[in-house]
Amino acid sequence: LEICKNIENLEIIIDSGCVMGIVTGCDKKCKKHIELKRRLISLIINHKGVVSFIEIKSRSVYGNIQADYLAKRGAYKEFEG
Repeated sequence: LEICKNIENLEIIIDSGCVMGIVTGCDKKCKKHIELKRRLISLIINHKGVVSFIEIKSRSVYGNIQADYLAKRGAYKEFEG
């Protein structure tokens, strides 16, 4: 997963219908953030989840999904690499 070189810390947790995360080090809405969002959405869909919304701002990742079992299946670990 190629992410923005300005990002210092990327931590995303998928659990209990929520996507939460922290992105630090980049304030721009760069294309790699959009790519990150696309990969995250496709990961959730691949694990039979339904994405309500996911937003990646300069400092945070947040969203709602309908797939409470995702974290139990280790989806977020797979996303981290």
